Parts: sequence; C-alpha cells; structure tokens
Amino acid sequence: MKLHVDVDTVRFRTNTSRVCEGRGACSCGACDCFSISTTDPNKRYSGAFCQCDDYSCDYSDNQLCGGERVCACIKEGVCVSK
Repeated sequence: MKLHVDVDTVRFRTNTSRVCEGRGACSCGACDCFSISTTDPNKRYSGAFCQCDDYSCDYSDNQLCGGERVCACIKEGVCVSK
C-alpha cells in the first residue's frame, strides 16, 4: 500500500528514525510498506511512515483484539473500540 504525503517529510518520521521506519521503501516520496509475514502477504505494515503494525495487538478467542475492537495506529499494540 502506498501512501502519498509531503516529499520533504516522508523519508523520516523523526530526526533519528530510519527511512520508512525500516519497514518499507521510499518510492517517489511515498513509503511502500513491506509485508510483515512471509506466509501471508496481506499482513503489512501501514501508516505514512510504515510505523503501524496491526498484528502486534493482543489476541483473544483467536481473534485480533478479541474481534470486538481494532488495533490502533495511535499507539502500536493498543486495542480500541471500532
């Protein structure tokens, strides 16, 4: 998934971060986020800087966030209401 943002800011989220957080490649000013899993290409990093990982949240009843909530990009690994 490519997300287009300002070319001057896309490469680094902060002064000390890596290009696309090390989780994607910068292509024409946008981060092209890598896949998280080698067995499931649909599991990918997301966010303008590939800073999000929807699969790091807790699982309950074999479902991400118990199926009742979603994994938030606000703070990685936190489940929030849908």
